[in-house]
Amino acid sequence: MYILRNVTLLGATGSVGAPVLSALLSTPQISVTVLARPSSSIAQNPPEGAKVVICPDFSHETLVPLLRGTDALVITAGTDAFTLQHTLITAAVEAGVKRFIPSEFGSDLNNEEVAKLGVFQTKISVRKELQRLAEEGKIEWTGISNGALLDWGLKVGFLGIDVKNKKARLFDGGERRFSATLLSDVAKAVVGVLMHPEETKNRLVYVHSVVLTQKQLVGIYEKLLGEKFETTVESTEKIKQQGDEKIEKGDYSGFVDQIIRALWGPNSGSDYGEKVDNELFFIEQLTDEQLEEVVRSTL
Repeated sequence: MYILRNVTLLGATGSVGAPVLSALLSTPQISVTVLARPSSSIAQNPPEGAKVVICPDFSHETLVPLLRGTDALVITAGTDAFTLQHTLITAAVEAGVKRFIPSEFGSDLNNEEVAKLGVFQTKISVRKELQRLAEEGKIEWTGISNGALLDWGLKVGFLGIDVKNKKARLFDGGERRFSATLLSDVAKAVVGVLMHPEETKNRLVYVHSVVLTQKQLVGIYEKLLGEKFETTVESTEKIKQQGDEKIEKGDYSGFVDQIIRALWGPNSGSDYGEKVDNELFFIEQLTDEQLEEVVRSTL
């Protein structure tokens, strides 16, 4: 079976990158190279089983020779690398890289309402460039849409729930169903794309660990802690408007408000339903008991 065997990963130490690296290293069929800056922690302490390549300036001239022989280039780096992806794409094409997996890992960029939001415009420009190059036969691409990051979101309070102060912001009432994914399942999806290149070629794949509501999460926390949470209902449209105003003033925390709109606003397609590729990647949905254990693990 044809697989994308030689993989280069950029962003191996981040919230998404670390579990992706672990999953890649646990897959014997895959050879892993980590692309890192000289100051990166992974450059100082290379993980066993991975080749670490230091890239001092991420210029086109530097990247091309480093990427030669790569079957798939996986980008899990954060916002600082979003615009860098255009440089990486150009270098990947010249180096003969077969597949580019961009740093999407979130909301459904195929959804019209989501695609309008300013926070996603850099990702969308990367996608459009990849689609154009794929049509020209120069490179293949696969995007991964996983909705909200479940365990990470619970730990950092990104899902609207403040566990310490027993408070919750319920967006549009907190009853809208949304897809959420464990970091370990995001990593499975990356490996799955590499193991199933034909089935995932030049398209967005969808995964989730569970479909749930904010109210459901609040109920689990109240059960586990034995305390009621103070809840406030907030309009995602008003939150988006506030975010737009912040961004216009140069306050880019407004991008978080736009992400809230993407995850919990109307017509955002945040419940992936039956269109997920879970079966292809051997990702099983969480039972109610397993979801409760995930929540418990974040306390």
